[in-house]
Amino acid sequence: MKLIPCLCFLLLSTLASTSAQRVENASYEYEQQHSGLLKARMPSSATDAAYSEYLARGRRLWATLSRELTTNSPDSPSGSAQMHRTWDFRASPTMNPPSAPMIGPLQSLHLPVGPDYTKMDALTPKGMTTPTITRYHYLFNVVNGVILVEDMFKDEARVITVADQTSIGKEHWSQVTVECWRLLCDSTARLLNHPHAPTQNLFANLRYVFMVMVTHDKTEGIINERLMVHQPSRNGPPTKFLPNSDAFIALLGSPNGQGIAYMLTQNKNAFQRKTIKSVTLQSITPKHVPEPWWHLWWEIGWETTIKAHVP
Repeated sequence: MKLIPCLCFLLLSTLASTSAQRVENASYEYEQQHSGLLKARMPSSATDAAYSEYLARGRRLWATLSRELTTNSPDSPSGSAQMHRTWDFRASPTMNPPSAPMIGPLQSLHLPVGPDYTKMDALTPKGMTTPTITRYHYLFNVVNGVILVEDMFKDEARVITVADQTSIGKEHWSQVTVECWRLLCDSTARLLNHPHAPTQNLFANLRYVFMVMVTHDKTEGIINERLMVHQPSRNGPPTKFLPNSDAFIALLGSPNGQGIAYMLTQNKNAFQRKTIKSVTLQSITPKHVPEPWWHLWWEIGWETTIKAHVP
């Protein structure tokens, strides 16, 4: 008979624990849904299709970049004047530190982690804060050659009116990012009292482009289900992929990589014919998060002997 109270106690304890866990999970889910970070896992068939699509696109982008680096053709027109008619470029007057999750990766590369970065937002339509159709948020360190991409927002649901057609910037992310980089190279050169620095030194100083917390659902899907299945997914060491791997090519063809290829292809002379040397993935994930959060970064440098694997 004494066994019955014990069983009842264990049952009640289990129910209480389960209930508390459900409350915690519900609270977390609500928080993440409203911050735009929680997404349903992609079905495997969708992941497989995305992986094949990214591989095919990545091979084309890598072949184009490799070919362009050997030609003497001029860079693509920047369209800077037109861009400034439809985009706001807002640089913070004070220097800023990187966000906390990026401190570890930056330290591992011996890059600054203090208030050494210029915060800049690029928004369109120009002159509007809300509703904004597109907003890119960055931190730049021109001297050390670092771009931290912290936010890439596009309001795909907004209805575009006839009036919008002439007020919205049509440039791609790569073009906007290069314009931000050029503006900061110019201002940094003036601070250094070196008028030729933007084209001769600072512009081509780019070394790393960080994508802070990948939130694109298809990119997340191929990372979790194809690329990092056998790797520590939670706060493990970074994993680097070189251009001769399918993982590199798939990430290059993803929405988190193709803009980097366009940047270097369309501005090959300004970047002094630098290419992509590697891409690195690392998970920096809080314990209560159900799926890993991934950061990735692209290493930019001069051409190596490694060639992409194209079957």
